[in-house]
Amino acid sequence: MARIRAIKPGFFFNEDLAGVPAHGRLLFIGLWTLADRQGRLEDRPLRIRAQVFAYEPEVDVEALLGELAARGFIVRYEVEGERYLQVVNWERHQRPNSREEQSRIPPCWTVAELAAVLGRDSGSAPHSSLHAQDEHGENLARARTCTHVQGEGEGKGKEQEGNSKGEGEQRERAGRAEADAGEEPDGPDLEAYRSAVLELHPRPGLPIELERELWQARGALPPLAEFRSALEAWAACEQWREGFAEAAPRWLRGRGWKGRPPAPRRAAARGDVPHLGPRPVAEPVPELDVAGRIAALVAALPAGIPGREGLVEGLAMAERAGAKEGPEAAEHMLEALERGYLGRMARGELGDVEAAMRAEQVVDQARAMVGPNRLTDAALEAMRHQALAAELGLPKLTLFGPREVAA
Repeated sequence: MARIRAIKPGFFFNEDLAGVPAHGRLLFIGLWTLADRQGRLEDRPLRIRAQVFAYEPEVDVEALLGELAARGFIVRYEVEGERYLQVVNWERHQRPNSREEQSRIPPCWTVAELAAVLGRDSGSAPHSSLHAQDEHGENLARARTCTHVQGEGEGKGKEQEGNSKGEGEQRERAGRAEADAGEEPDGPDLEAYRSAVLELHPRPGLPIELERELWQARGALPPLAEFRSALEAWAACEQWREGFAEAAPRWLRGRGWKGRPPAPRRAAARGDVPHLGPRPVAEPVPELDVAGRIAALVAALPAGIPGREGLVEGLAMAERAGAKEGPEAAEHMLEALERGYLGRMARGELGDVEAAMRAEQVVDQARAMVGPNRLTDAALEAMRHQALAAELGLPKLTLFGPREVAA
């Protein structure tokens, strides 16, 4: 099954890879998509040609695989009669999806044997040591713990002879690799750190964010034992146990393993707790004096205002409604009284036509300034009533608003 893999820019600047034919370089990329999570696949040239060069049956995949193996980009090996391929330095340059299953193909070497070979001098390295060069021009001497398989024409199925030309080239590359053996090629085992986070952190977060932060922090990660110890200390602290842990990606981004978990909160002693008395009771809101408000409105009416008698009678009716049904009923009657009175004044039914005309001029100015069709009828009516109330000196008829005459 083909998989999505990454190609880094260094692939195109590798001088050793430039010596491989164009089809060989394309085959190398194709092997990445066919390899499993550990960079292994079955060494079956016919099937590989059908998967990578489906429309080019004339391509000699066997010869190209032999060329890639001779230059140290792949390892061809055999275990219990089955032939396999291993892409060199796979973990350094590929980041498989976390949901991808582990490899079912046996490896060609173990970590202990690899460390043993890297610890030897180039002159004492056994003839079974195999030089491996990754696709970005970085070298690494790896140990073969299985039978290496040659390409066709090089003694297929036999061990590589020490005096062969291929052995000499591989020894030369291995010598260059051991000269640069000062740096750790593979870095920390991020999968082990990821497993520790999933095991100990109460909020591991999204898998893709966790893997991204681990990758970005790979150069600063402490040894795995120290990392686990820090995680265990944080997981045991009171703050994390009570559910206030920050997400694992954020903890990694802040280098949480370098800090100390917060100390537990000290329980207050019995004498430190202040004495709590009874909850204070709010004073009751005094009832609204409807009669007093109505009387204040009557007193605020101008003496010469047109239709004053009708207004006084309407205010008296609102007072009676308030005493019987409550302030809200009185407020509704006051609103209707004010709206009806100003409407009759605007139509000239109560006299003082000049006040109505001046209020209409205010409305016309506002309409000309804003636009003829920008104001609704309700807005024009409210503006007309406000201007007319200002002309007449009519106070706002309400129980809850100010009782001053509009300016």
